[in-house]
Amino acid sequence: PPQWINQLDGQTLPQAGALRPYCHTFTLTEPSADSTPESESAWWCRRTVCEALIALRRNGGGPVHINVPIAEPLFEFTTRRLPEAPAIDFWEPVPDNPLPAEIMTAIGRARLPLLVIGQYERPDDPAIAAIEENGSLLVMPELIANQPHSDRMAAIEENPALIETLRPDLIVHIGGNLVGKALKQQIRQLPDCRVIRITPDDTFPDTFRHLSVLIKSPLTPALRQLAETLPAHHGVARAKRLLENAISALAGETADKAGKTNAIRTTRHSGHAAVMRVFAGHIRSNAPQLAAIHLANSTTIRAAAFCFTGGRVPMLCNRGVNGIEGSLSTAVGHALASTGLNIVFIGDLSFFYDQNALWNEELPDNLRIILLNDGGGRIFHTLSGLEASPARDRYIAARHHATAQGIAATYGLDYLSAQSVEEVKALVGEVLCEERGALILEVFLHD
Repeated sequence: PPQWINQLDGQTLPQAGALRPYCHTFTLTEPSADSTPESESAWWCRRTVCEALIALRRNGGGPVHINVPIAEPLFEFTTRRLPEAPAIDFWEPVPDNPLPAEIMTAIGRARLPLLVIGQYERPDDPAIAAIEENGSLLVMPELIANQPHSDRMAAIEENPALIETLRPDLIVHIGGNLVGKALKQQIRQLPDCRVIRITPDDTFPDTFRHLSVLIKSPLTPALRQLAETLPAHHGVARAKRLLENAISALAGETADKAGKTNAIRTTRHSGHAAVMRVFAGHIRSNAPQLAAIHLANSTTIRAAAFCFTGGRVPMLCNRGVNGIEGSLSTAVGHALASTGLNIVFIGDLSFFYDQNALWNEELPDNLRIILLNDGGGRIFHTLSGLEASPARDRYIAARHHATAQGIAATYGLDYLSAQSVEEVKALVGEVLCEERGALILEVFLHD
């Protein structure tokens, strides 16, 4: 087992990678004696073995090394039968028709099939729009999937019990990271849910712990095939009505002129969401020319999911390790290379960490930074149990009293500030005026 490598214990050597470059190592975990088939270690072993078996065929094929750690004593083997685990099917791409007939049949026969879309940078994809119009799959995009109906995901994030009501039994999964945790956590608990992952690369994500089919294919032809082949599904129509009712119940205001409900009211991230709702309403009513809305990580991106709807304006965010660094730098670069306003919603830790992005003599006039300053990383105040740590406020949440006024002066940006939502409402028109230069609006969020 890996914990005994380099401990001067006899007859031990590193196993992972020992056979490189001739084959890749896939290392299992050693489940504890009381682990169950539903445990995380059992899931990981099944997922890893399946990935190794698929690697035998990928990219021309080749040998693989499955590394099985076994702790001492090694003299008795009393388990008569290893637990059974379903295999994961793997399909290589076929031009113009990448989804095999049996997969299409399985999707059509599902009780409630979902199309779950993570981060995706093709705004308002026509194939996804056709799937939504046909009602063949229930389209569930995150805000940074840049497709309409991201409010469905926000409703589930606010009320996770909706998944228990819907009880999907098949998910077609595309795109990158999913920010919200509710959908992931709820689906992982569903025992009879199958996941079909479509990906253009060699990644092997089992986000929902129910991966049954992995299809390597460009997304455009796969989505087009889903849109053109699958018939309408009565379970999808019912689920849409249920979600529309839930969204209406959670919506804080009346429908706007376009017939769309306004932002969902959230009991979390309320300060950030209140400010963002002001900007979302102004954008809907006045339609300024926007290049993109940039979202920093942690509280900011989570609050935005309740205030904006995907597919209207490109929503960009650095997701991956989910760190706070680089959000402002990316936005500045995007603003330099685009026309139209670039609006940045960013928390104080993200802003101060990446303030060197403003050390640029060519800062573009189309840059608008909305700094949501709540005096530290308030997302750490939402993590149950962390309040017991004396290090939380000072060292983890990094409580501070800094402001951006001096930074704005240093780098030559206009500076505005607000102490309340009412003051934000009074300033939003000035902030989004296209004739203004680059500026920072710092909104101080109080307890």
